[in-house]
Amino acid sequence: SFIDGYYDIYTVSPNGSGRIKLTNLAGAYDPAWSPDGTRIAFHNGTEQSSETKIYAMNADGSNQTRLTYNAGEDSDPSWSPDGTRIAFQSDRDDPAPVKKSEIYVMNANGSGQVRPTDFPGATHTVAWQWPADLDSDSDGVDNLIDNCKLVANLAQCDSDGDGFGNHCDGDMNGNG
Repeated sequence: SFIDGYYDIYTVSPNGSGRIKLTNLAGAYDPAWSPDGTRIAFHNGTEQSSETKIYAMNADGSNQTRLTYNAGEDSDPSWSPDGTRIAFQSDRDDPAPVKKSEIYVMNANGSGQVRPTDFPGATHTVAWQWPADLDSDSDGVDNLIDNCKLVANLAQCDSDGDGFGNHCDGDMNGNG
């Protein structure tokens, strides 16, 4: 909210009462609540600076910790569904004047920052789009690539090539 001349993060009751200022950093934006509601990730920077960084804090505003330190803009944090990682966008590899943003992912403590994308243009707004249950049959193969989601099929065998794993393909005739 832009109350004191800078953007900061506040919490407020549903009826509008009990406003509590959580940050005092002169430019805190885009708060993202962790899935369990105990942490908030956000980016911090001012309009006078082209450097924004990702921070995280406890839900009450305590333990504000800077997570990114590179040159460039890091923004738009988004928690993974299990709360262990944060995705964000950054132009660290192609800063001003081009400012080509890419998606990065890091552990919730800021370690292990990696860039899983290489887009020809800029990215905007990061959001996790994972199913709630990543491995419904517990065979160690993610649902996004599992050809038999309800029956364990670790080898992903598909003898007739129809995209359905042998363990859940009733006809084995190449048409599912």
